[in-house]
This record gives sequence, C-alpha cells and structure tokens, in this order.
Amino acid sequence: MRNNSIQHLEGSGPFEHHSIPSRPDGIESAPLGELAIIRSGYPFRGKIQHDPEGTWGVVQMRDIVAGGGIRRDVLTHVSGIRPKVGHLIGDGDVLIMARGTNNLAAVIKGQMPRTVAANYFMVLRVNQSRVLPEYLSWYINQSTARNYFQRHQLSSTVPIITTETVSGLMLPLPPIVIQRHIVRISQLLNRERHLMEELAKKRAQLLEVLLLNQLR
Repeated sequence: MRNNSIQHLEGSGPFEHHSIPSRPDGIESAPLGELAIIRSGYPFRGKIQHDPEGTWGVVQMRDIVAGGGIRRDVLTHVSGIRPKVGHLIGDGDVLIMARGTNNLAAVIKGQMPRTVAANYFMVLRVNQSRVLPEYLSWYINQSTARNYFQRHQLSSTVPIITTETVSGLMLPLPPIVIQRHIVRISQLLNRERHLMEELAKKRAQLLEVLLLNQLR
C-alpha cells in the first residue's frame, strides 16, 4: 500500500493529474556500476580561465541549478585543450560532484557540442533501457544517496568520493513508467517551490512599499 503522503500529493495542486501507478512488489536494485559507464571530467591543469575566443565549453559547479539542470548561457569557454572523445559530454549524461560535501547531480538535456565537464565532476552515461538519467539524478540528490556518499568519502582537506564508491551505490529500479512519474512529480514540486519563493519575494517587496508610504 502506498504512503499516505504520496496519495495526498497526488490529489491536490499541480500533482492532481500525475498519480504514481501502484508499484510492483519487490523492486529490483542494482549497483550503479552495472547501470552506467562512469568516468572523470576533463583533467585541467591549473585554474580554468575564461577565454572569449575559446572554442571549448566547460561545465563547472556554478553552472548547476536547483532541480538538477545546467545553465548553458553562462558557460566558461577555454582554448588550448585536447579532449578525447570520452571527455565530451552529451544528451542524457549525468554529472555528479565528486569533491566537497555536497555531491549534487545534474542531467545534460540536449546536445552540447565541444563541451567538457570540469575535473571535479564524474560523468555517468546510463543504460537508458533500465534507468532514466533524470531518475538517476533525482535519486542521487535524495538523502539516501547523499548519506551513502558522506559515509564513504575519503578524508582530506576537501572530501572526495571515488569511482569505486559511485559504482557501489545501490539504485532501486522500478519500471520505467514509475521512474518517469517520479521525475515528473519532482519537477512539479521544484516548480511549485520556485513559484512560492517568487511569490514570497513579491509580497515582501509590496509590504515594504506600503510601509514606506506610511512615512510620507
């Protein structure tokens, strides 16, 4: 029987028409290493410097946005690098921060020609017949996966997770239709959160104007 909180979400607001199908008993799980090719970002030497004439785009930590997306309009561009084919990122790749305490994930949506990820990312190319990239990104951003990464971080000045650790993450594998519904509801939740934040900001601005008018 499904959790009552999920049933509540399904029957109200933006979730009304996006109910999750009843899940089958005994959902399969598999280590991520069996579901994806895992590789490191491009091995830059030294600081990444923007070159207005650069012909290679670089995805960095600052380009990751809430909800697991990428800001394409502000990418740093560089020159003088020679990426191999395996360094190039493309549609459906999942990026995960391998350094620091916040191991966020994001999905590349659409083609990104001549673009690489910075070396503090791991790039996951999944078997999409078994797992949706958006579902994987969503799961990595949940507390279960984040707690797993924190338990297995290598202690150093900047905590690091290894390829072995990422490969060992156990990923629940509901049917694709359920993965798709989970992703859709997560997207709606993120949109609702964004709209509520914007509404709160507008109300605060209006209140400020009203209060200042009382002083005139």
